[in-house]
Amino acid sequence: MLTTNAKVRRGSNVVEVTTSELVPDDIVLIEAGDRVPANGRLLLAANLEIEESALTGESHPSEKNT
Repeated sequence: MLTTNAKVRRGSNVVEVTTSELVPDDIVLIEAGDRVPANGRLLLAANLEIEESALTGESHPSEKNT
């Protein structure tokens, strides 16, 4: 089974954890090419497009704004 990791900000530190180690209130840092590891709220985005075909069937990326 493939383990997926995520970069999170906890306090003033940025650490890499497995997705099973994510906890409520983690701030997940996402960069180009990353998979979104969990449901969450978008706090800040710049030119963000998400490919949601597995969820919606739509073949074109969806723009997200804050």
